[in-house]
Amino acid sequence: PVRGQTCMSGEAGANNYPLKGGKYSLWEGGIRGNAFVSGGLLPAAVRGTRLHGLMHICDWYSTYSALAGVSPADPTGEAAGVPPVDGLNMWPMLSGANLTSPRREIYVDDGALIVGDYKLLTAKMSSAAWPGPVYPNASSVGNTLDQYTADCRATPCLYDVATDMTEHDDLAASQPGRVASMLARLQALRRTRWVNKSEPYVASCEADQDEVFESRYGGFLGPWCELS
Repeated sequence: PVRGQTCMSGEAGANNYPLKGGKYSLWEGGIRGNAFVSGGLLPAAVRGTRLHGLMHICDWYSTYSALAGVSPADPTGEAAGVPPVDGLNMWPMLSGANLTSPRREIYVDDGALIVGDYKLLTAKMSSAAWPGPVYPNASSVGNTLDQYTADCRATPCLYDVATDMTEHDDLAASQPGRVASMLARLQALRRTRWVNKSEPYVASCEADQDEVFESRYGGFLGPWCELS
């Protein structure tokens, strides 16, 4: 790999042990993260406690907006055809006023949907294995995570990621009703996915990103998808 660009789950990139998969994958090792909140604004009752409510990274923006007393809406963007901000205010949950998350689902991408405790997968995915506590290491040479695949296209895969966050037990065969309802919801969400098709954006993003990374910005990450 050049300057760490090949970092999916091969010999570089993050290790999210004991979760399945790694960086860029749809497994929990690629999408589940840790976060902490601190500061004097937190009520004493919730300091030092843990929360396991469903939350998307986009919810931070709406939460910060609520704390600042401003609207998270973007009228200029909406006037230009950009969909409304879909983040949710998580402060009631974080502050202990309501320990139930207002978010019930996360549309991960076209191949994955989380609803409550369950995750539905409908794609062919790499990194279908589990790293050790120290990965990569000498024993992983020639046997990296990205060599293992799982195909959930013809038959979707279903996991209870609350009780089985390491995704060992596929529940699809035993819960066909849940699979059907989640698949219908995922298909509906796919139709609402918004993509910026403006001419400058498309022209910029069609360039080879590795080439832009190396030549235009001298090896540094940069806005290779310029909007103007």
